[in-house]
Amino acid sequence: MYCSNCGSQLPDDARFCKECGAPTPGKEPVAPPPPAGGRSGGRGIWIAIAAIGIVVIALAIALPLIFLLGNDATTGETVSASSTTLATTPPTTEQTTVSTEATTDTTTAASSTTSSEARADIPGDSAGSWTETNVSGLDQAVNEVAVSDEALLFQTSGPAGNQLFAYTFDSGQTVQLPTDGQTAGSVDLDGLLAVWREANHDADNNVTEAHIYAYLLPDGPKIEVASGTRVAYPQVSGSMVTWAEGGPWAASPDEYWDMVVKGATVDEQGRPIGAAGTLVESALASILGDSGWNYSLSDAFLAWEQQGPTGSAYTGSYMMDLGEMQPWLIASETWRPSLDKNRVVFTRNGIEVSEFASGKMQQIDPAGDFATAAPTYVAYFRPTPAGDGTTWAVVARGLTGSYEQVLLKDAGSPPWFLGPIATSAHRIAFVIDGVLHLFQWQAS
Repeated sequence: MYCSNCGSQLPDDARFCKECGAPTPGKEPVAPPPPAGGRSGGRGIWIAIAAIGIVVIALAIALPLIFLLGNDATTGETVSASSTTLATTPPTTEQTTVSTEATTDTTTAASSTTSSEARADIPGDSAGSWTETNVSGLDQAVNEVAVSDEALLFQTSGPAGNQLFAYTFDSGQTVQLPTDGQTAGSVDLDGLLAVWREANHDADNNVTEAHIYAYLLPDGPKIEVASGTRVAYPQVSGSMVTWAEGGPWAASPDEYWDMVVKGATVDEQGRPIGAAGTLVESALASILGDSGWNYSLSDAFLAWEQQGPTGSAYTGSYMMDLGEMQPWLIASETWRPSLDKNRVVFTRNGIEVSEFASGKMQQIDPAGDFATAAPTYVAYFRPTPAGDGTTWAVVARGLTGSYEQVLLKDAGSPPWFLGPIATSAHRIAFVIDGVLHLFQWQAS
């Protein structure tokens, strides 16, 4: 048996891949109860969707980071450190309004919300609504998705293996991205610039050859950004492409992976400018149970989880200004940071958001989890007790807390068995049981 993500050979009873952390198809583990601090089990390595923006930092040489040095944004604690061919059937779209209308319930909004007044045409945060758009012409199951206001990028599985497709909203056409690896996936998208990972596995020598590619839709060219045995999970925002590389932590290889985040500046076609740099030199990722690990890229910031204490570094979520390369602790015991512009959304007491410029922190939903940030709203999963179990709804809620819409009442599986929700300024996309769900904001 081989990992569908990186191609590594797996034992028959493996629940997840020791090489890349991806779950084993058909062997979904039982999620443990969430430990103190709001953290719950994750799906392999949970990658938050990068927000859209432009990074202006130039990485002409490697930028080693002495991990971790900075301040807790909430407590003031100081820490020191140690292709392109047209698809056979181009999809068409038919719009249908979801039955759940936008609400004005403010019971879960924090008293520090910026405004509860109705504002015109603020996606997810005004009296408009999210309208589901049915993308037809998809005859294969969809595994993962990324979205921007310009395009949709998704991975499918079928008799031909994993394939990548992009749908551009202006043209209404689907193109198949040129891939030639045994596996292709881990997609991300900013505007029309797509990134993904391909890998080939040599079973005889148990070696994986992986590559990170960039591709400007709709017709490329396909450009290699990085390669190596462990490169994985690319993200793109403006002129920056990042990826993670990990391996067993020397001090406790059966408990943690040691994750490194690297990045490269690219031109408008995704071609690297200068050498790649190391952005995060070391971050611990738990491999016990069903843990996942998260990092997020935005226009000028990087955020990541530190899942175990090392030296004087706290467990929790950290951020770094990519211009100054100065990291700080968002707060201890916080998880799953997701960035957009000058704010970060994370899980602690439910879903919280912190704005860097003002220093304000507010609660979005005390019951929510696994959130993805967007310019004016947050998309996330919310659990509801149901009989002897729990159902998970997919929810979009405005940053003022005044407007909310339930996009899907029951996702069918816990979020750690699903992919992250993808967001852009005016669109939301996610995959449930192989079915792609795409929503577009409609103003009242």
